Amino acid sequence: MTGAAEEHRRVVPFSDAVEQLATTEGWETAYPHLDQAGEQALDALVAGLAHRNSRVRQWCAALLDHHADERCVPGLLRLLEDPVAAVRRHALHSIGCQPCKPSPLAIDAVPLLLDLATRDPSVRVRRAAAHLLGCQPPDARAAAGLRLVAGQDPDAKVRRNAHWALVQHSGDYVRVPACPLPGAG
Repeated sequence: MTGAAEEHRRVVPFSDAVEQLATTEGWETAYPHLDQAGEQALDALVAGLAHRNSRVRQWCAALLDHHADERCVPGLLRLLEDPVAAVRRHALHSIGCQPCKPSPLAIDAVPLLLDLATRDPSVRVRRAAAHLLGCQPPDARAAAGLRLVAGQDPDAKVRRNAHWALVQHSGDYVRVPACPLPGAG
């Protein structure tokens, strides 16, 4: 840790560090401070999920990827409806990525991820949701929804992520080309 970051850690209360996430300059010292604090900063991070500034909501959701527990679930769920796509994407990652957490969240992420993969207006959110579906334990609901996404999403990367996720859910899944090969049939 640099001298400036160490000094920041000693003097800045977690609630003030959350406020500093609103600016690029503040983020540079506040993000590592909050990340290193982990569970000690959890109450401030949960409060930051409801902040008026979208950058604060986004970075609090991102930090919860590694530090979330059950106290974080209601705030993260609310952020799945946030008007800012980057906020939704970080919230869905914090919900759908369980290996990074001290213990998995007790939440059925599959329906939430399917909803975002099929209806979110942001291509980046749909890409992340499709990928995170492949990180969930095998689930028939995920496989059914992923087949729809893999066949119908207008974005090639969303479809690619859905195909990858389908392989994770169904070992016998074989990708069918979108159009016939020249000279076939």
